[in-house]
Amino acid sequence: MAIHSFGQRKSAHPKVRFEVRFADGQTASMVVSEETALRGSTVVMDIAHGRQQLGELPAGTIVSVKRVR
Repeated sequence: MAIHSFGQRKSAHPKVRFEVRFADGQTASMVVSEETALRGSTVVMDIAHGRQQLGELPAGTIVSVKRVR
């Protein structure tokens, strides 16, 4: 890991947080690699569905994913 001049470490594999919104109004968050995030929200949506099947995200209809800055 690289260390910035102000003391914070920077991961060799940056992660990007996304908010997942469901039809019933509930939200959840998930993290994907920066490389995956650059591929667009459609790819992130597909990953969200996959994580939902694994039980990592709650059941329900996913209506959107949005990058959290």
